[in-house]
Amino acid sequence: MKISALMAAFILATMIPFTVSAQTVGARAVTTGAETGMTAGVVRKLDHEQKKITLKHEALENLGMPPMTMVFRLEKASLIDKAKVGDRVLFRAEQIGGAFVVTKLTREDAID
Repeated sequence: MKISALMAAFILATMIPFTVSAQTVGARAVTTGAETGMTAGVVRKLDHEQKKITLKHEALENLGMPPMTMVFRLEKASLIDKAKVGDRVLFRAEQIGGAFVVTKLTREDAID
């Protein structure tokens, strides 16, 4: 009885790293494909002092977020000059240091 329990514990302990690795690799594969895309949104508010933008956006596939309105930090202050309140935009958001940050931004009408 003790040998069976010990053997089961050993087998589980040796399998856990492989299970975690497979989940991690799978997550990266899914995220990598979505990371190249941009998300559509509408600018609701701009905060020049805080370097923030409020966007009503479609689902953020790379972050696993549903459509909503939320505030993002801007990676570069110059991004805020690319849009004004009411503009339809395409943007890329990333989670950096626990914050949601817009790393790319362009007005939809600026796309060829």
